[in-house]
Amino acid sequence: QTGAYGMVSPNMGLRALREEPILVYGDGEQSRCFSAVSDVVRGALLLADSQAAKGEIFNIGTDEEITVARLAERVREKCGSASTIEFVPYEQIYGRSFEDMRRRVPNLNKILRFVGYRPALGLDQLFSARVMWLECSIRRGTLSGADSHANMPRPVNRRLVMVSPKNTRAGSLRMRISMPAARHWLCRTCCTSS
Repeated sequence: QTGAYGMVSPNMGLRALREEPILVYGDGEQSRCFSAVSDVVRGALLLADSQAAKGEIFNIGTDEEITVARLAERVREKCGSASTIEFVPYEQIYGRSFEDMRRRVPNLNKILRFVGYRPALGLDQLFSARVMWLECSIRRGTLSGADSHANMPRPVNRRLVMVSPKNTRAGSLRMRISMPAARHWLCRTCCTSS
């Protein structure tokens, strides 16, 4: 998620670290699930390697649900912030015709049944990684704009290994992704790369 597109998690974290009010749109009771990219990539690769999954449709992500209001509280706690939480009516941001889905939670039963997929990272781990990255970025001065994360570093230890063309399906290129220490690349890359 990047704050440049109004994504809730990085915007809340940045505001909390700056001791600015954390904005929650609507009443905050809408629920969401936040997934680690490493989990989604792992799920996609498990499916790509499964003959039984061919032609099927799957949800990939996490089913760990949280309301946006509770997310704001947890981000504030993780940041050790004294920021207030302010509720902003949707109409003020999006106009009168805006409608939001109250609940977005994927059903992961099918992907579990087909390839044994379950997310490895929980919300606390994701929040900790986000806060560490934001703190590093603020120290280094690599954030541009109030809520922009366009300069987010990419993992330097990532390796993409292409599988030989004889192993491709339907003319598409298959690849395996190896991300050593994927759980911690976010902050480590930010704090150690030039």
